[in-house]
This record gives sequence, structure tokens and C-alpha cells, in this order.
Amino acid sequence: KNIALEVGLIKNRINIVAEVYRTVTRDLLFNRPVALNSGYSTFATNIGYILNEGVELSISADVVKSKGFNWNINGNV
Repeated sequence: KNIALEVGLIKNRINIVAEVYRTVTRDLLFNRPVALNSGYSTFATNIGYILNEGVELSISADVVKSKGFNWNINGNV
């Protein structure tokens, strides 16, 4: 699940994007070792879930924008 806000300023020469995200991954499988006398070396087992969440901010700006030359700066946190 993501939600984002994008803003363009000064005829879109400066762009700001703020995003908040949250992802839950379930049913992670892991090959667990077992005793060799069972006839197998491992078996797949469910070990849980991972929660990944955060905020991302991106800023880009067209410093110079002319007919034959463009200079763009981007930053991301």
C-alpha cells in the first residue's frame, strides 16, 4: 500500500514527491535442515512475515533549461 503526493512548481521546473509505503509479506518459506536418516536433507517451513514501511522524499529541479542544453538535479531521501 502506497500513498504519494506530487507537486510541480515554477512551470514544473521544480518537482517534489512525498511517498508513504507499507508492505507486509506473509508465508515466507525457509529450507530447514533435518536429520539425514529421514532420507531428506531439508524441508520447507513457514517462518513468518516481514513488515516494510517508511517515507520517501524526492526532489528534482531543472537548473538550466534551454533549447540546446538541460541541467537537471535530483535528490532522494
